[in-house]
Amino acid sequence: LKKEKISDAELKKVKSLILGNMKLSLELTDDIATYYGSQELLTDKMKTVADRTRLVMAVTPQDIQKMAQKIFTKKNITLAMVGPKTDTRTIVPLLTL
Repeated sequence: LKKEKISDAELKKVKSLILGNMKLSLELTDDIATYYGSQELLTDKMKTVADRTRLVMAVTPQDIQKMAQKIFTKKNITLAMVGPKTDTRTIVPLLTL
């Protein structure tokens, strides 16, 4: 993502998934109340589902690439090891961006 832009087809698929999940998460009255109540408590601006849909649809491959270049940097790399292996000499060299 840092070096190559996401394809238009892949971005369309992701947008569809995000919007579909958002709509499914707002099927029940309680869910809708939580959606708007959380915004009222935690933000200074209420965003409707239509507002959020417009924001998602406005994302471009260039936006994704620009954000990937900010996020995927050496200073942001983190490693958590679980298990009996304690020698990191073989793993650390693999952590390159």
